[in-house]
Amino acid sequence: LDVVGQAPSINGDHVSRNEFYKIDISRAKLSGYGIQVASFTDLDHLIVRLNALERMGVGNLYVQIGTVDTETVHRLVIGGYDDRPSAEAALKTLKKKGVPGFVFQVR
Repeated sequence: LDVVGQAPSINGDHVSRNEFYKIDISRAKLSGYGIQVASFTDLDHLIVRLNALERMGVGNLYVQIGTVDTETVHRLVIGGYDDRPSAEAALKTLKKKGVPGFVFQVR
């Protein structure tokens, strides 16, 4: 699951040009294991997805800024879990809520 661009909707999230979002941002270090739940090339969809996940009660949300080929991507990650079994259990719960993803080790 490395969706680049517009990811499938969860709970009817969609981009509207007339909405405001309150955002708290700080640099963070992530270790252990994470769950990548989306990857976006534009910030509009990232913000809407972050909001949808927060409304669902999902916590420990992080954004990793990376590059695929020459394009900037924003990976939406839930983490940091101490071990893979904890991350896998959390992913199972997320999938029941309709949130796809995959577990990876943070390096």
